[in-house]
Amino acid sequence: MTEGTRNAIPSDIGVYNSYVTTEASSLTTALAGAGINGVTWEAIASTGIAARDNVGGAGLDLTSPIYRTDGVLVALDEADLFDGSILAPIRTTQTGDDVTPGEPGTGAFDVWTGSSSNGTPFANQTLGDLSDASRWGFGEATSGDWLSGTFTQNNELKHLYGISSALTVPSGQAVPEPSVPALLGLGLVAMVIRRPRRKASA
Repeated sequence: MTEGTRNAIPSDIGVYNSYVTTEASSLTTALAGAGINGVTWEAIASTGIAARDNVGGAGLDLTSPIYRTDGVLVALDEADLFDGSILAPIRTTQTGDDVTPGEPGTGAFDVWTGSSSNGTPFANQTLGDLSDASRWGFGEATSGDWLSGTFTQNNELKHLYGISSALTVPSGQAVPEPSVPALLGLGLVAMVIRRPRRKASA
């Protein structure tokens, strides 16, 4: 989950991808400093493009386990991510802090998604929908509500979910798995990373 919040008025998925990339920039820089380069970020969100296609169409490795940046397993792979439930709530930010607890609708865990629980666009409630209402999920949930809780006016400010490309650890580099933050001393609330993979020695 991004620490910052924004509205869901734009209908261009690129706006949301850019937003989560900017939110994760300090983590991306820290990863690069540890020799893990080329990390990209995408929003887990639906506009005219489905959330599952946005994260899959970006060349992300869909077979990797998906973790919160504090090392907690969220889903076994992309199919598990969009099967209607997740293994752990995505409620931490890129700063490593938990979002302050709240009740659904109070804003603390509200995350713009525009999606159904299977990662497809929710009819007439996608981000940027002309009805001016968009779907949001609840970052404290592990049921399908994590992605598709309810809807509200899209001019409100809410968090976004972000997902990284698969992390490739340079050969010969010792990195605790699955927790990259254990190496870096970092964590993300409600943003998730793909499990580090080892690069084969040449």
